[in-house]
Amino acid sequence: MLNGRKLQAMQQEIQKTKLYKDTIRKQEKVISRLEKLMETTLKDTQKARNAVIEMEKLKTENGKL
Repeated sequence: MLNGRKLQAMQQEIQKTKLYKDTIRKQEKVISRLEKLMETTLKDTQKARNAVIEMEKLKTENGKL
């Protein structure tokens, strides 16, 4: 009886481990997607900032004319 309980407990632990590993894989995929999104957002923000700076330069030049 004792061995049967131990075996059952070990099988349950294996199932939990499989679930944990699946969860980790899913979380890694989500993290990867979020990192890519952050990189894209940062690039877009930098482009927008550069466009604003260029526009201000053109306004200044236009004002001097």
